[in-house]
Amino acid sequence: MAKIPKNRSDSGNSGSLNRASSNSGMSPEKGFGTGKSLADLIDAKKGSFGALAKQAEKRTLLSEHLCAQLHPDMAEAIRDCGLDKDGTLTVMVKSAEWASRLRFDSARILSICREIEPGCASLVVRVSVR
Repeated sequence: MAKIPKNRSDSGNSGSLNRASSNSGMSPEKGFGTGKSLADLIDAKKGSFGALAKQAEKRTLLSEHLCAQLHPDMAEAIRDCGLDKDGTLTVMVKSAEWASRLRFDSARILSICREIEPGCASLVVRVSVR
């Protein structure tokens, strides 16, 4: 029967965990090996997390604006929407039936979204399965 060590010092690898963590390039003040501080990563002007948060906020505002202008049943069918760099508005809905209804009403949906995002040029409606 094999002997099971009671603690790390019995296993002969007592310092391996400490060596790995000390050489990883990570510290509480720095991001994961990027050389940027956490504040810089979160900063909307400099950091990638800040840019991501700003993009998520824009998606939320666009979804809320669109849903506020539509019939409550249609608004409830919308799961998410976002605007691509090329001006394509992508709207995610909960069923194929709602996708057809929104495609039929695409001119009005684009008009509503252009109120806050003038770059909306075309509409793509997709079914989102949760």
